[in-house]
Amino acid sequence: MRQFQKLITIALIGILFSCTSVNEKSCILTGEVLDRENGNLFLYRPGSSQYDKDTIPFNDGKFEYHIKKQSPEVFLLFFEEDENDDGDFTSVDFFFGEEDVHIKLSMNDIKNPQIKGGQQNATFINVMSNFRAIEDNLMRNYANLKTMSDSIKIEATKDSVAILTSKMEDFIPNYIKQNKNLISAYFVWLMRSSMDKATLEEKIAPLTPLFPKSKYIKETTTYINGFGQNEIGQQFTDYELTTINDNSTALSSIVKDNELTHILFWSSRCSSTDGKLRAYKSIYNEYKSQGYEIVAISDDCDKIRWKNAIKRNEADWTNLLDFDKEKGISEFYHIGLSGDVLINKNGEIISRNFRTGQLKDILVENLK
Repeated sequence: MRQFQKLITIALIGILFSCTSVNEKSCILTGEVLDRENGNLFLYRPGSSQYDKDTIPFNDGKFEYHIKKQSPEVFLLFFEEDENDDGDFTSVDFFFGEEDVHIKLSMNDIKNPQIKGGQQNATFINVMSNFRAIEDNLMRNYANLKTMSDSIKIEATKDSVAILTSKMEDFIPNYIKQNKNLISAYFVWLMRSSMDKATLEEKIAPLTPLFPKSKYIKETTTYINGFGQNEIGQQFTDYELTTINDNSTALSSIVKDNELTHILFWSSRCSSTDGKLRAYKSIYNEYKSQGYEIVAISDDCDKIRWKNAIKRNEADWTNLLDFDKEKGISEFYHIGLSGDVLINKNGEIISRNFRTGQLKDILVENLK
């Protein structure tokens, strides 16, 4: 009975954490676990916090999960037991969103799943298999180096490591160069923070007309637009976002009314941000009377969960929502899930990506 209740609870959590409404058209992920009867799988989107994942329970080796029908994107599926403390895991990588997908996988052989459905998946599985073959070979050579004593073999293995490392580094850039498909769009998006503006523009240009509705095209384009627009000393770029009362407000209306406005990016999907919000609470209470305001911007796709997280953390500052990155403000500002921007009353960016422990010194210096 307890096991049944646990499964029901986990299933409800999975529904709660999904961006899907039962009334919306959805795509269905179904699957079979070949070597286990009961347990949990985690579903994760690349680029998210390691905590930002949905739980998918499987019972009698079967599982099912729904998402709102959308432009396809990559998801990673892995076993709960396979996640290490540092967030590292071995996953099944696949495209999902445009049509139903069925996966057969084994915990003992997760690198060789059987996937049906998804127009990109046959090619994507082959691409990732080739990449992981290089990666596995590289890891084996590294492991062998630790046990070798013969100097000739050591030098030969070091040469192999250098060659394999070069192959790994060149694999994705070469794939992007040779292929104009959604997989390339995903790879460009995945590497956007490591490319300069000119390189990104070159890579994304031939893909944009092919996949104009893709998350990867939209977010990469917004990221490109942010180059040279959000540095310290520059004027901030205004955005109009949703308030907790489901109205809309412009950032500029908040900035002009405060001496310092702290733009804080977070998401209720990331459990680690709870601690960050609480850490800012005491600082906010101490300095808000001096003209310090926090504007916490979330990219949640579930308004109820977002509002509950605000209530849970007693975050009584200004809370705004960029629903599922519709506006892409965090992409424009080149900030990850938990970044920060500090803006003065004149609209000038005075600090970026500072640590919580540094904030007090910045406030003392600028609220004189």
